[in-house]
Amino acid sequence: MIHIQSWICNIANKVDQISSSKKYAATFTFHSKYDDRGDWVQQYINTVSEKIIPVSYNPYNASLTIDSKTYGITQLNDYPLPIGNILIDATSLALPELLHLFEILNNNKSSFDVIYVQPTEYSTPRNSYNKF
Repeated sequence: MIHIQSWICNIANKVDQISSSKKYAATFTFHSKYDDRGDWVQQYINTVSEKIIPVSYNPYNASLTIDSKTYGITQLNDYPLPIGNILIDATSLALPELLHLFEILNNNKSSFDVIYVQPTEYSTPRNSYNKF
């Protein structure tokens, strides 16, 4: 089971304004950018991650392609996880990729961080942010 240890919400305009003391051995992301959020998160990932690993799900053959290698859904535990801190880019990944990555990480009892960049047009009352 995945346990959330902390939840942080920050407002950022430029990547260089974000100070991240945490560096990642690898970041799982989708290779295409849909909008400005994708550009921002890609710049951030390039700053904090040693390796960027593209992930995509193929619904026609129920497989996940991770870093150019395809794994059937029943073969996900065969994927050799990188050693070190792991980041998952929830901004660019779709739900199937996220769920399968979470499954791989959970089965390996690996800790990981998730980043999601929300458009500024979304409005959420400031007092609704919770820390777990």
